[in-house]
Amino acid sequence: MKIAIIYYSGTGCTEKMAEIIEDELSKNEDLDIILKEVKNAEREDIESSEIILFGSPALGPERVEEYVMEPYIQSTKELFKEKKFGLFGSYDWGDGKWMRDWVERMKDYGGIVHKDGCIVKLYPDEEDEIRIREYVKDII
Repeated sequence: MKIAIIYYSGTGCTEKMAEIIEDELSKNEDLDIILKEVKNAEREDIESSEIILFGSPALGPERVEEYVMEPYIQSTKELFKEKKFGLFGSYDWGDGKWMRDWVERMKDYGGIVHKDGCIVKLYPDEEDEIRIREYVKDII
C-alpha cells in the first residue's frame, strides 16, 4: 500500500510532525511511503496513493498555508473522492479552528478523513510525539 505524506512547514514544526509520522508508518514493512514537501509534490503522488497525509501549520486567521499548500490542495481536489486522508499541523494561537475547517473541507471534496486531524502547539515535545504516533497507528 502506498502512502503519501505531503507537508508545508515554515519553521520546522510541521516538518518534524511529518518525520514522526513517517517513522511510525515505516514500522510496517508492507507500506510504500513517500515524504515530500508540498513544493516538490506532484498530482501523481495523490493519484497513486491509497492514503494521503497532508500537513500544514495554521497561518493568519487560522487557515492552511495559502501560497503553496492551499494551491496544491485546490489543484488536486478532484482526486480526493473516496481517498483516505490524515491531516496534521502545528499552531501558535487560536484553538484549532483551521484544522476543524480543513477536515470539513476535505470531507466536502469527497475524502475520508481519519479522526479529526492531529494538531500540536508549536514544536512537538515528547507528549506530542506520542499523540502523533497514536494518530497514525490505525490509519491503515
